[in-house]
Amino acid sequence: MTRQWSEINPTVEPIGFNQRPNGTFEVTVHQIVKDLQGNLIFDGKVKHIYTLEDDLLRRMDIEIEDIN
Repeated sequence: MTRQWSEINPTVEPIGFNQRPNGTFEVTVHQIVKDLQGNLIFDGKVKHIYTLEDDLLRRMDIEIEDIN
């Protein structure tokens, strides 16, 4: 998992929180991803979807909301 950080430089800022009807938690973030030379790869909104089970984080999924 640490390999991705040797290739990209992401910045993530939370901008919204929501509990979904199915019990998962949605965190909308503004994400900017640049390569190590500073070239922009992605700039947009992404949703991090967290699934909890027995009060523990069991899963995190990512949904792309839009691309600028």
